[in-house]
Amino acid sequence: TYGGQILVAGKNFGSGSSREHAAWAIADYGFRVVVSSFFADINKNNELNNFVLPVVVSEKFLQELFCFIHLLYYKRLHDKLYAFSSKRIANGISA
Repeated sequence: TYGGQILVAGKNFGSGSSREHAAWAIADYGFRVVVSSFFADINKNNELNNFVLPVVVSEKFLQELFCFIHLLYYKRLHDKLYAFSSKRIANGISA
């Protein structure tokens, strides 16, 4: 599970979320920063009122960030599977 404080969101984040409850939920989950290429104005203001920083980046940078996150996830998964396999081999356990 992820224990960080940064939420990387798709473009047009918060569209349709004019109520403060959306920002409350993000803050209550522990996020302190939301990164997106666009925020709905009302949602952005609600986030700021709840001490969540909305960070606007270019669409290109957002896509690069998503690619990096996916690569990092699969690297960690690979490392865990490798460690698991190595333990099984070291303990003489076969498939």
